[in-house]
Amino acid sequence: MAFALSTTVTGSEVDLYLSMSVPEQAGWASIGVGSGMAGALMFVIYPSNTGSMTVSVRSASGNVEPNVLSGVTYEVLNSSILDGNMTAGIVCRSCQKWSGGSLDPSSSQQPWIWAIGPDKQVSNSASTTAYIQQHKSYGNFKVRMPLTNTNTTTSTMPTIAFTNTYDTGTGGTEQQSSGTADPEPANFDSLVAAHAVLLGVAFVFAFPLGMIILRLPTRFAGLYGHRIWQLITVVAVLAGFIIALIMSTSSPLYRSTNQGHQILGIVVISLMLLFQPLLGILHHLMYKRIGRRTIWGWIHLSFGRILIWAGMVNTCLGFSLNGSTGGAVAAGVVSIVVIVIVEVSLRLLARHKARKERSGMEEGATTTGWIDLGRFSRKSEAESATS
Repeated sequence: MAFALSTTVTGSEVDLYLSMSVPEQAGWASIGVGSGMAGALMFVIYPSNTGSMTVSVRSASGNVEPNVLSGVTYEVLNSSILDGNMTAGIVCRSCQKWSGGSLDPSSSQQPWIWAIGPDKQVSNSASTTAYIQQHKSYGNFKVRMPLTNTNTTTSTMPTIAFTNTYDTGTGGTEQQSSGTADPEPANFDSLVAAHAVLLGVAFVFAFPLGMIILRLPTRFAGLYGHRIWQLITVVAVLAGFIIALIMSTSSPLYRSTNQGHQILGIVVISLMLLFQPLLGILHHLMYKRIGRRTIWGWIHLSFGRILIWAGMVNTCLGFSLNGSTGGAVAAGVVSIVVIVIVEVSLRLLARHKARKERSGMEEGATTTGWIDLGRFSRKSEAESATS
């Protein structure tokens, strides 16, 4: 990847001229002003399915897919796909400030970032809002901005010098400071999908269903059905968690494990796998001994609910981390519907059980009375015989 830039500074106004070139097979490429993705001003280019180039100016709230940034005035002066290379010339007017960040034309250490796509073509590529897959390589560097100033009120598009440094126009050359990141594995998208399906289905559907199975008055439900169903679900959760660990270690974005989705996921799954089964065993042992629910049963019940609801929240965070706001909203709506259905079902089943128990007590009241009376009479007779 190569680029060149120059600036014109008029008072407080800064016009930024940027040339970019990258092999077409990369799928997309980006140069951005900022020290990281959060709040950066990113110029993203990718080949259009109409045979031309698409330039999209974007920003992001963090290490997520960047969205189109409004309020930025820019113009594509030239673009082409020639000899396997994508090239674009862009001018950004009054580019000294945007929503989320700013450019300091006097800085001798102005941070910039760059990224290259995963060797996959962008779908719907004629649109500036097209979905772009996570980058394969990325880095950062610093530019001596005063050296990019043409000291004129007008500027021409800077020419890219294909060297091992980044040409910043009028002598402001800076060596790359970070190097390229390791590429993600080729099957990364498949891992993301498997992780989402296993854990999303487990927390949004399977675990809540296990709560209902425990209380169903059928032959294959009850305690044993609950155990078997939850065991299958736990295996799915463990598989999804292992996939998450693989993704975190193989992706440059997630190795720091500092995303809310990652942190909450580790906490919830660790508690679910380590403590919730132990609480269930304690509850069962105490129930067999005493014949009624103890404090361990209430803890097991309440703690399980909290973990399941937290897992639902984390499902939404996972979609958001992957840049799918629509998926996050859909997961949230489905989760709320499931919670309502589960809570209503549990209350209806509890009422059904209570009515059945009351009915059984009423039907057996007379018989039980005769049995007790008989026992009393026999006992009295035995006592009389021995007196």
